[in-house]
Amino acid sequence: MNAALCQMVTAAPDERTCQQMLEELERTNLFVVPLDEQRQWYRFHDLFREALRARLQASQPELLPLLHQRAARFYEAHSEWQEAIPHALAAADYPYAAHLMELAAPALWLSGEGRTVHGWVFSLPDPVLCRHTPLALDATLHLLSNSVNLSNKTLYASLAAQVELTFKRMDQILRSRQELSLGEAEAELIGRRLRLLRALIESRAVIKRGDQERLRHLVQETEALPTDEGVSWKMIPLSFAVWLRVMLQGEGTTLIPRLLEEKQAVSGVGDSLIMIRLMAWLALAYTQAAQLRLAQQECLEALALLEQIRGHTPLEGYLYYSLFNVSYARNQLEEAARWRQLLLRSAQDWQQVELLVMGEIYAVRLGLATGDLFLAREALHRLEALVEQEGFANHAPWVMTLRVQVWLAEENLAEAEAWAAQTTFSPQTWNPLHRWQVLMWVRVLLAQRQYTQVVEQLERFSEHLDQPGDIPTALEWMALYAVALQKSGQREQALRVATRLAQMTRSEGYARVYLDVGEPIIKQAYEVLHPHQAEAQWGYLEPLSLQEQRVLQRLCAGQTYAEIAEAFVVSPNTIKTQVSSIYRKLGVSRRAEAIAMASLLHLL
Repeated sequence: MNAALCQMVTAAPDERTCQQMLEELERTNLFVVPLDEQRQWYRFHDLFREALRARLQASQPELLPLLHQRAARFYEAHSEWQEAIPHALAAADYPYAAHLMELAAPALWLSGEGRTVHGWVFSLPDPVLCRHTPLALDATLHLLSNSVNLSNKTLYASLAAQVELTFKRMDQILRSRQELSLGEAEAELIGRRLRLLRALIESRAVIKRGDQERLRHLVQETEALPTDEGVSWKMIPLSFAVWLRVMLQGEGTTLIPRLLEEKQAVSGVGDSLIMIRLMAWLALAYTQAAQLRLAQQECLEALALLEQIRGHTPLEGYLYYSLFNVSYARNQLEEAARWRQLLLRSAQDWQQVELLVMGEIYAVRLGLATGDLFLAREALHRLEALVEQEGFANHAPWVMTLRVQVWLAEENLAEAEAWAAQTTFSPQTWNPLHRWQVLMWVRVLLAQRQYTQVVEQLERFSEHLDQPGDIPTALEWMALYAVALQKSGQREQALRVATRLAQMTRSEGYARVYLDVGEPIIKQAYEVLHPHQAEAQWGYLEPLSLQEQRVLQRLCAGQTYAEIAEAFVVSPNTIKTQVSSIYRKLGVSRRAEAIAMASLLHLL
């Protein structure tokens, strides 16, 4: 309390009188403690405050509502909503309290206080609540949006009880619609939004078990509902589509046009949290489209907006999730590790199990990328325990894939071979969640030097792994395919695949897809794209001399050795020697391979 608040509550004639009273109470040691050196703000000792309240309740209970109303008015004037609203509720001035909630809601959504608002709104009696059903439903939506992936089961159970209260009170209002003078349009709005909320609740269990079919039905069911004018409510069907296509099916690229359209529509509304949500989803989709620069741009702009509005949202963790993927793909491992730490901090703050799991997956990947097998094994153990504890079925393939990858890094081929021997996949029973396991299965076959079988299997699954909806998977498929083709003696085809890989990655700075394979044909493609990093990894590709470049151009144009010798006024044997040097430097043995490699390395 300060003198101004005391004057408002007690209706004293002036502020100075109240200041003198506070200073006098402090001097006489009546349990009043100053909170600043200027002696402006004070507080009572907790026990003394409770004793005074009990005394007031016993002696002048009729004063309590008035005093609470005055306090609420004071805090409203200073936009101190979390102080004003409880006082208005304590005064039982419910229409005024609801009015304050409407004013406070936008700021409280930004600070992640959906649960607080929900508690306030549902303390209103039915006649007042009936006039503020959009606010009540919005509070429930914000409550759920921040807790669908909660890892704390006790906390989620508590939140679920709050949501159940929403359904109970709203159903009660709908049953009493005539007595409450509830219009037809309002009743339809309540019914539609309750259906959306129930779908959002169900999605937690659906996502947890990786049930793509049921999630697809949720998308269809919610999109079939009449269009809701509320921007936040329009996002529910879209959120299901994002989970289905991006997280489970790996088809995020297909969502980019729709997300851009929604982002454009929201830009004129001024809802920053919805804009950040769309930017986070776009970053995920851009990553699956192998558009790393656009993904990074969306994330950094969203984080800047979040800082600008001083907002708090669990979506911040998903921005770090995408930034990790961008940095890791570019082999910027220190930066990737920093994004992972921020991701984990956000996941712990919001108790987001999905991000806690991804944080451990990323720790394994970093350990393997840096050669720190101890770090990789420790993170793998934490990951296995977390996934088993939470029962997230869609993460099981990740765990198994990383376990096999650790075995291969440890040169524990026996364990990897045993897993591969008992693992079977079929294009006819394809599940997009299998894509990581299939690629790891192929890596085991490569380690066993079963190159022909690798080629056959990669071609067998090409329609599922080489898809425009999930470019990173397609890039890994191409890298492994090029290696298998080269190892099995199909060098021309291997060069064509490697050329396509280089063309698709050149502008975005991809590196890990090359480094994680590390075979000669992939090394050559990587060395041209990242010469400085390549020099540190394997030693830079020996450059062609100016004369060799000229000879290569004529060789690729189809000229014979004699024709080239005549053009340069040298003997055919000299040209033959130069061509041998060109082949050695390019790592090829025939003219067709040299032409393909020259195209790959942009030497023509």
